[in-house]
Amino acid sequence: MDHITNYLNWLKANMKQTQIDAETVEITTPFLDRHNDYTQIYIKNLKDHQVCISDQGYIVDDLKMCGISLKGGKRSSVFHQILSGRGIQYNDKTDELYVVCNRSQIAENQHTLLQCMLDINDMFYLSTDTVSSVFYEDVLQFFDHNDIFYSPDIKVTGKSGLSHDFPFVLQKNKKHPERMIKLANRLDKNEAERIMFAWSDVSEKRTYSQLIVFINDLNTYNKELPKHMAQYNPSIISIKWTERDKQLEKFA
Repeated sequence: MDHITNYLNWLKANMKQTQIDAETVEITTPFLDRHNDYTQIYIKNLKDHQVCISDQGYIVDDLKMCGISLKGGKRSSVFHQILSGRGIQYNDKTDELYVVCNRSQIAENQHTLLQCMLDINDMFYLSTDTVSSVFYEDVLQFFDHNDIFYSPDIKVTGKSGLSHDFPFVLQKNKKHPERMIKLANRLDKNEAERIMFAWSDVSEKRTYSQLIVFINDLNTYNKELPKHMAQYNPSIISIKWTERDKQLEKFA
């Protein structure tokens, strides 16, 4: 079965395009935010064959309405780290997440903006008592403390031509193949689907690599999803955060 074509066909069948005005198109995607609402992006024609792709301020405005400030402190640091890693701009007057690109680059930048929106949407969960620190920083400290050598924040282009971000990559050695790391701070069906698609797309070109999904099991998550991901692709290995010390050999 061609999982990539399958996924892209599903994506196409579940996306809706609406003309808002002469210059702007609204695209409704099948990706759900934390309210279980479909995420929407807007593509506006600019001069010189350029477009602006944006969320029209929805994601950040929603976080603010829920009492989450992105000014100062750890959340601000994570927010700007996500923006920088994705190459997405932020308008602090309108709260808009956006990217300006040539028309030939719409598909790639549309994909990147959606991933950024979903990542920032997940920052809501950093406000709960169950998360005492940012998961990325916890993993970083775990690697450093155990002398696990990694390359941070790697972007990899898949078979589809879309690029996918991996917070860490562990190099191939005598015991292990190349291992790419994905972090699941709050693993749900949407996040599992994103991970599986990204890995299917990338693993087509990196046949001998593995994906390690670090699951923050201090948060509630669907315990069936790690099994489903492994069934979908046996090179996906899930490791619970609370069992990290038992799994040190996998990172050697």
